[in-house]
Amino acid sequence: MRPFVENFPFFSIFLAILAAIVTAAIRSGRISYWITIGVCAASALLNGWVLEYTYAEGVSFTYAMGRFLAPYGNAINCGPLQALLAAVFSLVMALALAGGRRDLFQDILPEKQKFYFVMVNMLEASLLALTYTNDMFTGYVFIETSTIAACALVMAKDNGPNLIATIRYLFMSLMGSGLFLIGLAILTSITGYLPPESVERMEEDDLIPITTRGSGLCSAALSALVGVPLGLLAGYRRGAWEFCLMRLADVFQSFPSIVLVLCLVSLVVDLMYANENGWRFNEHKQYTFMRKYKNELLFIVVNFDNQPVNVAINVPSHAFDFLQIPQFDSYKAVDLLTDKVEEISLLPYKATEIALGAYTGKILKIKF
Repeated sequence: MRPFVENFPFFSIFLAILAAIVTAAIRSGRISYWITIGVCAASALLNGWVLEYTYAEGVSFTYAMGRFLAPYGNAINCGPLQALLAAVFSLVMALALAGGRRDLFQDILPEKQKFYFVMVNMLEASLLALTYTNDMFTGYVFIETSTIAACALVMAKDNGPNLIATIRYLFMSLMGSGLFLIGLAILTSITGYLPPESVERMEEDDLIPITTRGSGLCSAALSALVGVPLGLLAGYRRGAWEFCLMRLADVFQSFPSIVLVLCLVSLVVDLMYANENGWRFNEHKQYTFMRKYKNELLFIVVNFDNQPVNVAINVPSHAFDFLQIPQFDSYKAVDLLTDKVEEISLLPYKATEIALGAYTGKILKIKF
């Protein structure tokens, strides 16, 4: 039988959803406020208890909520990191409500206050669910929930600038979540379904470079150590501090993050320009590039055509110099999507021939 404390992650999510239902039925905004802040505080305590349990015992646990496994049913995955994030989210939410109490009741019309706290509770529930879910499709659902709740909270103060900010935030969030869903659909079509354990298996099979893991940890650490103090400073000082820091955040968000990370952790060469008007490569229906880190090369080729093709890809000589690729007529390459081994040539004066099915791709990994 499981220890009772392992039910607390579910309790905290369910408590926030229940609070959203209750506050929707209450007319008084102040009563809704105290219910919401009480739920956030209770959730912080529950998740703090889970953090103490998982850290002291050195355990993590996963269990299905229902008879079916993800993605048809939901499952919770909890360890010290998830418990820490959930406790911090709940504590920050409670402190934000406590600190902004006076402004909140001044800025929001009385008839809208209870709906405001409904959205606060839904945002709390979605953040906790995103933290604990063991299924990425369920995560996508709660990304949408948090987007809707956040937009409702931003436009609660009914004026022009807030409505403009809400529309911009909603537009960008929907674009991001749409791309996230497309990526999940593609990966699921390849792997069957994609719970977080699939990523863990990729890590165990050494398919995720150590630099990728390191860059992720460094990004999280910098966000916590630098981003949080700057955000607090912008929130409390307002004025010029807020304006300058928000413009700085806009500059950072304008960079394509995935491309930036790839450039930082590895060498990337686009091969499209060298294959325009290719005799066996249609640049309108196929795409290819190379990525290299240390002694590993990834040769990525994608076919967007509805017919299988045998492409011939020209690798220019400067790519061999830039990536420091030894020139050989025969390399053994492993397709990371199928684990099949095939032989390809990598020479500047000879096209590399690769067979692709309709609407498929290959990620060929070569070790030197």
